[in-house]
Amino acid sequence: MKFPIFNYISKFTGLVTKIYIPFPLNILVFWCVKRVLGISLKDSDLKLSEIKTVNQLFTRTLISKDRPISNTANFVVPCDSKFVAAVSITDKSSIKIKNISLDLNLFLQTNLTHYKAALLSFYLSPKDCHHVFMPTDAQIQAVTHIPGNLYPVSPLLARVFPRAFIENERVVITCKSADTTWYLVFVGALNVGKIHIKFCPECQTNCNQKKVTQYNAGFALKKGDPLGYFEMGSSVLIVHPELNESQFDEFVDTHVCYGEKLI
Repeated sequence: MKFPIFNYISKFTGLVTKIYIPFPLNILVFWCVKRVLGISLKDSDLKLSEIKTVNQLFTRTLISKDRPISNTANFVVPCDSKFVAAVSITDKSSIKIKNISLDLNLFLQTNLTHYKAALLSFYLSPKDCHHVFMPTDAQIQAVTHIPGNLYPVSPLLARVFPRAFIENERVVITCKSADTTWYLVFVGALNVGKIHIKFCPECQTNCNQKKVTQYNAGFALKKGDPLGYFEMGSSVLIVHPELNESQFDEFVDTHVCYGEKLI
């Protein structure tokens, strides 16, 4: 069942978050917002007085020297988030992640066969930095925009919207490391104004596009390179056949920060 009202709400929210709030009113407004949402500006490259829109607050970048990328890790955390789950998935199985159903080929819009992988799920709340980074070195093979609904993906609402991952708008980044093809997916959600892919500006989300569109890439990114960002928080999922879900048991249900070592 489709609820386009959520898409309209998200477009409206996107417009509201770009309303300019002048100095010194911005200091009062955003001090209150960050207190309510638990946002820390300690590592932000913008001071409170420099933030003039809600969108600037959510899409703030962090000072790189204060948030280094682990140089000993093979695979790092891609985003500030709650590490929701690490599970095994195959092309023939349908699984649930905190009550949200997921069928691999529907989710990725692929025709994978004899494919088994670890699936890692990260949830970005409003307090988190909304930028996403490469978890490891890879060749970017394709960017696929899959239009869809914008249901909430909060773990608290998973029972109400159990098909959010496979029905929501999303952007699938197809990656290749050595001879292994794996996927990193930006999943849209209620109030996510836009998903931006740094190296693919032609990929436009939360618009009137109805068809699945694939954009060719064909270039390399290094571990820790910026990949893209949400205008408001949502979910990032990684599907990787060379990872084992048991490697991540200690991280599940904890808050993690981008650049931290996973393995």
